[in-house]
Amino acid sequence: MFTWQELLDLKIGWDGESDTPPPTILSIEIAKQIVCDGEKFNLFPEEIDADVIGGVAITYSNNGKTIWISCLNKGYNGYIIYEEGKKIIESKKYAKDSWSKILEKLGNKSSLP
Repeated sequence: MFTWQELLDLKIGWDGESDTPPPTILSIEIAKQIVCDGEKFNLFPEEIDADVIGGVAITYSNNGKTIWISCLNKGYNGYIIYEEGKKIIESKKYAKDSWSKILEKLGNKSSLP
């Protein structure tokens, strides 16, 4: 798991490939906001990592579901929700201001897809 500062300090090629882009300040700021939104639902990330296509990836697990959120460098965001056993049950692109609704689904057993 990376710290916010470690994400900021990454350079091109951080994963051993010559052209892997580091996260941008925009993707890090969006990821920070998502983490703050999750805390409102008593959700804390299991992982915060750099995404190899450029950006930040956040993983949460709760109620037998896992959500993987991708905050890409240009501000595009997406998520995938898995059931135990890695069956994809929902996958979408969402605007930054919709994350609280998605995280609320994960935090509230009755509203899970």
